Amino acid sequence: MRQGEKPKTAPSRKLSAPTIQGAVLDAIAAANIHSPLPGEALDIGSGNGELVGAIRARFGLRTSACDYTNALMKDPTQRVDVVDLNSDKLPYLDGRFCLVTCIETIEHLEQTRPLLREIFRVLEPGGVAVISTPNILNL
Repeated sequence: MRQGEKPKTAPSRKLSAPTIQGAVLDAIAAANIHSPLPGEALDIGSGNGELVGAIRARFGLRTSACDYTNALMKDPTQRVDVVDLNSDKLPYLDGRFCLVTCIETIEHLEQTRPLLREIFRVLEPGGVAVISTPNILNL
């Protein structure tokens, strides 16, 4: 747009934005389109377990979950490892997971780099990490 021009308005239409969970599932599928994920997934900041359940259902992965409390988890079959992400290491072996998700969690931490290092440590070579935050200015 040039100086002095009025912005053109697009025709009015209803936009349907994908949910965060849907976008994450689509990102996982896109990253592994030619070779399905085998193995186990970790969801960091698992909350009520909706994403972990969706990953299990859509990709057939075994799942692990961690959060600052296990009281939020609604799925009684999903174990939640309680971890203080500001000070603790993830309680998992190196290279254990083919997929790690950390959705709308990292922005709550005082220091993000230690968690990013931990995600890389527990991710198997060639594995996929999906991280999202609504607050990119905090990083």
